[in-house]
Amino acid sequence: METVAAVRRRLQEMGLEDGVVGFSASTHTATEAASAVGCSVDEIAKTIVFQGDAGPVLVVTTGTKRIDRSSLAEATGSRLRSAGEEYIRSRLGMAPGGVTPALEVGGLVIFDLVLESFPAVWISAGSPNHVLKATAETLRRLQPGALWVPVPGLAQPAG
Repeated sequence: METVAAVRRRLQEMGLEDGVVGFSASTHTATEAASAVGCSVDEIAKTIVFQGDAGPVLVVTTGTKRIDRSSLAEATGSRLRSAGEEYIRSRLGMAPGGVTPALEVGGLVIFDLVLESFPAVWISAGSPNHVLKATAETLRRLQPGALWVPVPGLAQPAG
């Protein structure tokens, strides 16, 4: 819950509303979060962590998108490897399923431009049981150095 408290402090320091919501059910996956919140899976902004050449790379996209890592690596000019639990905990101080773009992460943060098409999305608030509703404007304030680009996705299976 340390990370959730840090998110709340950051929101307060920035003069943003503390809209953190906790659930007894897990919000670890986009599907679980959508069920808990009562929204579509696309309105869940999942955060995927990669190990980049220069440190962590966080990619925030819709809950249904499967990221094309090869195309993303080519676009960023960095090798991107999947980040395991140990890497996430040691480099970000967060638990997998609770990685939040609401805190400074000491790495590259990329937001998918498609997130701007929603009035608001739900992001992790620092634990697998906490979420925060955020507009694109709020996300830009929380991560002023982040890139906003179209994130390449893999083709979704038919049917």
